[in-house]
Amino acid sequence: MAVLLALAPLPCLADQLACQLVPEGGGPEVSLHFGIDRGQFAPPQSPEDPPRRLRSIVTMGETRFAAEPLLMEGGRRGFWTQERAEGPAMMVIEPEGAAKLTDVNSGTVYVGTCEDVH
Repeated sequence: MAVLLALAPLPCLADQLACQLVPEGGGPEVSLHFGIDRGQFAPPQSPEDPPRRLRSIVTMGETRFAAEPLLMEGGRRGFWTQERAEGPAMMVIEPEGAAKLTDVNSGTVYVGTCEDVH
């Protein structure tokens, strides 16, 4: 019996999000996908453990970049990145799925919805 329990799938600790966004002033729709590994947010096992660097890979249209995932109060999720070719960006997703991505350099704001996918 213990062997069967050891082989059972573990609960998923990652959020996988798929989003459809459009610029607020109009323009083509952009798809965005990323994951948040909630295990990255676990407290250290020991005070000697090195600090953790939170990382997610975001796919936005045809581009991919690294971002710092965010879990915020009230169930908000998102990411912050300075690693996009276009410059820094911040994404916030409300618990009901409304999403907003702000391109810091251009000031462009993308809005839309995100949903959990597996």
